[in-house]
Amino acid sequence: FGGAPGIVIPGRTFPVQDFFLEDALKVTKHVLNPSADWAIGGGKGKGKGKGTPASNNKDHADARKLEDLSEVQWRYGKYGPQVMAALRSMDQD
Repeated sequence: FGGAPGIVIPGRTFPVQDFFLEDALKVTKHVLNPSADWAIGGGKGKGKGKGTPASNNKDHADARKLEDLSEVQWRYGKYGPQVMAALRSMDQD
């Protein structure tokens, strides 16, 4: 490294395992409440939870979030239908 000084820190490193949202959903068996703030079309404010559901109206504020969920089955199929349903229903913002 061009003569840069090095440091030695005694001790031991521990292995790290990555977990993602889909892992947590599977382990906890979480079911998304459709009226939760983080559910598409649910929650308070910004007109969420009112009027026509996003799936029925392309002009709905949440409609763009439903456009490309076709890969959910392909990417998350091994996690099971409950996890896929939660991921499809979750506000991606």
